[in-house]
Amino acid sequence: KVYTVNNVNVITKIRTEHLTEEEKKRYKDRNPLESLLGTVEHQFGAQGDLTTECATANNPTAITPDEYFNEEFDLKDRDIGRPKELTIRTQKFKAMLWMCEEFPLSLVEQVIPIIDLMARTSAHFARLRDFIKLEFPPGFPVKIASHITNFEVDQSVFEIPESYYVQDNGRNVHLQDEDYEIMQFAIQQSLLESSRSQELSGPASNGGISQTNTYDAQYERAIQESLLTSTEGLCPSALSETSRFDNDLQLAMELSAKELEEWELRLQEEEAELQQVLQLSLTDK
Repeated sequence: KVYTVNNVNVITKIRTEHLTEEEKKRYKDRNPLESLLGTVEHQFGAQGDLTTECATANNPTAITPDEYFNEEFDLKDRDIGRPKELTIRTQKFKAMLWMCEEFPLSLVEQVIPIIDLMARTSAHFARLRDFIKLEFPPGFPVKIASHITNFEVDQSVFEIPESYYVQDNGRNVHLQDEDYEIMQFAIQQSLLESSRSQELSGPASNGGISQTNTYDAQYERAIQESLLTSTEGLCPSALSETSRFDNDLQLAMELSAKELEEWELRLQEEEAELQQVLQLSLTDK
């Protein structure tokens, strides 16, 4: 459901009596767009007619302690300390609010307790909490749109620049990605199957290992032939990408073969050590 929020006033109060004249001027000139945003500004400065001859820098209105602490004494808009220079800025907004009644998050039960915790140490979260705890319609706010100023977006902003282009007219990009994913999956599966078969066979004989090597070689040859077949009819850029994938595949297979050789070498060493231990145990008996 879409709701319209009218007469939303954002009020900002700013104290500037502690600044120098140069800093005040620089502060007033730093927001040139406030007139375009419809900001209404009211300034409240020091009242010079209330200053007496006994005034000091810290007590310009010359209030005595007895006068200040006397409840019956009328200070006549005077105050102790430096005169306040207050600027109140009011900006009105008109907003659109999209509320979703069926949403996985609950604004009251889940979001507001977190904001309450953050509001203890942050004034921004405190203002957000006060805003949310207003009479919100039921549901969860999924979108808030607030109109700030009138402007027109040029149509050229939404046009694709001339320097942009679609690679291979969008025909082979997804195909190459799918082929690369299939290739990676095939490599992983081949490595897992080879390691699993070696664990199941164990160091029983060299025939099982040679048979596994034969299967790996046949599997590698089948993958290479399938990739070569899929590259037929592709454009030169696609062929270059495919050749890069073939190089990666070849490198992966070489690493796999190297790891397999190292595993066979360790297996032979363990088998030799086992035979030596068995012979020593028989000799001791």
